[in-house]
Amino acid sequence: MEEETGIMQVQSEADRLCLARAEGREGTELDVALYLFGASGLEPDLLSIDPDFQAALSEMRRLFELAGMTIDDVTPRFVADDLIERYRIVRSVEEIGEVLSFTEDPAEGLADPADDASLVLNLVLIDDFVLTDGSELLGRSGTVPGPAGLHGTPYSGVVAGTSALRDSPEYFALIVVHEAAHFLGLRHTTELFDDAFPFGRIDPISDSPSCPNVGAMMEICPDYTNLMFPLAPPERSQTTITITDQQAWVLRNNPLVR
Repeated sequence: MEEETGIMQVQSEADRLCLARAEGREGTELDVALYLFGASGLEPDLLSIDPDFQAALSEMRRLFELAGMTIDDVTPRFVADDLIERYRIVRSVEEIGEVLSFTEDPAEGLADPADDASLVLNLVLIDDFVLTDGSELLGRSGTVPGPAGLHGTPYSGVVAGTSALRDSPEYFALIVVHEAAHFLGLRHTTELFDDAFPFGRIDPISDSPSCPNVGAMMEICPDYTNLMFPLAPPERSQTTITITDQQAWVLRNNPLVR
């Protein structure tokens, strides 16, 4: 470990490189690699003039600013036509992992990549989720937290449906930022169920509120306005969303945030 630079050398026998970050290297900028699988007609070359996407991106930036962060760069990545047709509608949790496995390390193929070239959030946008078990899904993080800088695995990013994009870019943005916050390390403020999860499902952050009976009193829950509230009715996009100081600290200290 080099104390002056904060660089740690990590030796591993794994096929893929794991990136480590020294404590105290808090960041503010997040880069996004964008994969479009149909995505309600979004075209990589036309994103800058698509009014709905730009409205959504503006709202994403506003929400991240609540944590003292900025979305610095959004770069569309190539997706083959056959993959777009295959995964524009995701029908199972297994397919979420499959589509995330197509993400690629942006540093691969570069002659002299920057040290942080791999540190991007993979955002995969599809048309919609139509799960065969009948459950409803708006978006999903590969895991909580996600593997920063590791690409091409079933856990390497966030998948979000775009069915709400054209009618309500703000609602779509809230879904995306909520799932991105999961990938960056935040859990729900309140959980709807208990199960045998390896590290528990309880939010350990002390300054985030929770709700004793979220199913019965959703709109008056003390955490209803928090970004990490577990339910997302469309009208919630009109609510003044909040992020606590400790939640913001977690987000800014994720290795992806430079």
